[in-house]
Amino acid sequence: MKRILKNVVLHFADHIPNSVYRILVPREVISFVYHLVVEKAVAHAQYLFPHRPVEVFEQDLIYIKKKFQVVSYEELASVLASQNRFPPKAAFLSFDDGFSECFSVVRPLLLKHNLPCTFFVATDLMDNRKMDLLHQVSLCIATISSLEPGELAHILSALGEVLKVNLDSLATFIRWIKKVNNNEDVTKTCNMLGIDVENYLCTQKPYLSSEQIRKMAMEGFTIGAHSQSHRKLGHLSQEEIEKEIINSCQVIRDLTNKEPVPFAFPYSAMGIERDYLGALLKRTPLVGLLFDTKGLSFDKRFIVNRIWVESPKINPTGHTPLPLILRRAYQTQLGLPLAA
Repeated sequence: MKRILKNVVLHFADHIPNSVYRILVPREVISFVYHLVVEKAVAHAQYLFPHRPVEVFEQDLIYIKKKFQVVSYEELASVLASQNRFPPKAAFLSFDDGFSECFSVVRPLLLKHNLPCTFFVATDLMDNRKMDLLHQVSLCIATISSLEPGELAHILSALGEVLKVNLDSLATFIRWIKKVNNNEDVTKTCNMLGIDVENYLCTQKPYLSSEQIRKMAMEGFTIGAHSQSHRKLGHLSQEEIEKEIINSCQVIRDLTNKEPVPFAFPYSAMGIERDYLGALLKRTPLVGLLFDTKGLSFDKRFIVNRIWVESPKINPTGHTPLPLILRRAYQTQLGLPLAA
């Protein structure tokens, strides 16, 4: 009976137009966050989240231009700091992590459609100086998934012996490595799989360079900070959190000659006290607005929540999935059941 009722609610909810949801869940501005737009999956992100195909991303932009008025970071910050109002159906676009495709793929499309965007960069990764731990994890999964059955069994046995874990299948390996949170085990795995991280950084250049960032800033795009190390800040001490926020904002300020610098939390701001963040902003004028990933949820006025549009459950096939993603965000906010 519960399943029948759920299906009835789902059917009804999915036939409500987004224009009605907009009335039921009024928001001053709808903010979207992307990570990667690329034609073919790249090994360092392939097993973390779905990439957005180039054609589909452009369809996203066309849809956003038709349905919203896109505001820049400066316009967003100005309204939130005053009693002014946003334009009707305001939207805000952003990218996290600082992948090099933000320059080579995303930037030309935004310029073509004359749309503002804010790019949040993890500063330790800039200029391909180092690779994020999870991006190494994705590289490991991509490499081991390409092995023939006999070679796979051999390497799983060798990895299990060295790392003191039971790795009896590819699925077990993937579950294990996605939970690893220390550099040593990931480094050992890379070495045993023959992955040369330094060479990958040098040849593939997965992250933005300082020169690219400066050019984007000169072209009118806003560059924000995404921490130094791209760790979950909610797991750190307040002293470490402050260092991650302020130091990364200083790097971006020095590159762009612009401040205050907006800051987006890696993953989310879960577990970080809002009163502490408010006090940090008051004593640190260098840091601008803060950005999180909780969809349409309300937070402090200095924290802007964004809808993560690269949902693994909504796989675009040539047309924009944004209307459905928006509907799901509205339904979540209303506490409605979502399709599996």
